[in-house]
Order: sequence, then C-alpha cells, then structure tokens
Amino acid sequence: MVKLLPIVSAFQSFYFFGADRYFLNSAIVKFFKIIAPSNL
Repeated sequence: MVKLLPIVSAFQSFYFFGADRYFLNSAIVKFFKIIAPSNL
C-alpha cells in the first residue's frame, strides 16, 4: 500500500495540472472569441 502512494500523488498532481491547463486554455479561447471579432 505504501508503494502506491508515490503513484497516487503523481497522478493527482498530473490531474490537477491537466485541469489547470484545460481551464487556462478555455479561458484563452473565450478571451480570443471576445477580442478577435472586434479586431477583424
């Protein structure tokens, strides 16, 4: 059970970083959808 802890912690950190990256990408997409039409 103790040997699984590093794997679980690595998976959790990967999941949180993936969620942050997804949130950041969606925010950037929304930002460009608002900004791009005004620039065109």
